[in-house]
Amino acid sequence: MPHAAHVLVASADDVDRGRLAVMLADSGYRVSAAASGATALSLLGELNPDVVMLGASLPDADFAALTHDVKAAAPAALRVVVVAPTLTDAARQTCIAAGADDIVEGAINPSVLLARLRPLCRLWTMRSELQRRIETARRIGILAAEPALAAEEGKCRVMVVARPGGMTERVVRSALNGGYALTVEGDPYRAGSAVENERYDAMVVAADGRRESAEPMLYLSSHLRNNPSLFNLPVMMLHSEGTFDDGGDPYRYGASMALGLPLEKAALATGIDVLVRRQRHRWALRQAFDTVFQAVVPGGKDNVFPESFLTPHLDTLVHDAQRDGRHLSIAIFSLNNLSDVKRKFFSEAGDMLMGKMANWITGLIRVEDMVARMGNDELCVVLPDTPQEECTKMVHRIGAILSTSEFNLTEEVMQPVRLWVDGGCASLAPGDTAESLLQRARATLF
Repeated sequence: MPHAAHVLVASADDVDRGRLAVMLADSGYRVSAAASGATALSLLGELNPDVVMLGASLPDADFAALTHDVKAAAPAALRVVVVAPTLTDAARQTCIAAGADDIVEGAINPSVLLARLRPLCRLWTMRSELQRRIETARRIGILAAEPALAAEEGKCRVMVVARPGGMTERVVRSALNGGYALTVEGDPYRAGSAVENERYDAMVVAADGRRESAEPMLYLSSHLRNNPSLFNLPVMMLHSEGTFDDGGDPYRYGASMALGLPLEKAALATGIDVLVRRQRHRWALRQAFDTVFQAVVPGGKDNVFPESFLTPHLDTLVHDAQRDGRHLSIAIFSLNNLSDVKRKFFSEAGDMLMGKMANWITGLIRVEDMVARMGNDELCVVLPDTPQEECTKMVHRIGAILSTSEFNLTEEVMQPVRLWVDGGCASLAPGDTAESLLQRARATLF
């Protein structure tokens, strides 16, 4: 998670506000606090938070009106989450209509709230990094227009994993009331294969029996969360009383949102609306990143930026991260047997191998992370809002995959070729420049 993300907590209740602030600070977030909606609004320009969290008992505005005002006054990257003991159906709907990115109801459960906060912080990172790339392109003389981020039209597709014809399926159909294109699958393994082969906007998983019978559903949810090709498909988990010991357990199994049974239809409908809207926004952002890349590298297929883009962009990232106290990490992958491949076969074989290595790396990282060429045999991966330990895990994971894989190049190269890859990484430190950060990352190569 982006540990240094900045959350502005607005709540009139001193105890509630303090508890939220301490919980977030203990989890690595930077926290600011406001005792009223008016104060929160006045602080937006100065603090530039990633997320505004609206807590209980705000005295000068209702949640929906304040959500609208915050969204109108802040950059487009800002996210708003409403945290309240309970809301009426009408209040939920007006909050969503006003632009709330999530609504968390009930007693404050740290594991639940932190799990729900993570994807909102990542959306902030994605939107901010997109804007930075547009600005870098313009600085080097490339016209990169502001991409349209309107979500695609048409009915949203939702996979429902529940017993066909059972009570849960009937309640879900009734709650969603024809507003979505539903596919019902009773077998969780077939459901997992289906969402890998076709695009869905969300999944509803019914863990509605005893713990033993719910295990396949929990495995499905965990499997989806660990599959990068599904681009964080959101999962709504419906669970029976007693399935979990703690309200945070569904999130540890990969759920994006969880509701207990019996279902409150309005809460289900609002929750699915939130998840689907978020997912479609992610896809729109992904398309926008591709649009910017094509402006920088017309006809490029491997999503790898040239060094001429990396240099000014990394300067901007370092400056912004130093100014805002944010994490920034970079990784370097060096192809040590590149010269040997060129000597053994031909020069173009080495270029092909570098291209395949780049394709694999871009397929194993987040869309907001940037891959760029450095010199003849190195690739640099830039990871905004990412601390050292997460970057190190990424380097080990990708390095292990690349080093144990074989690549077929052309018909002229009859034998598969292995990559001899070294990986190193470094995280931004006080006083770092782009050049010193690169030097420290390169110094960690084997």
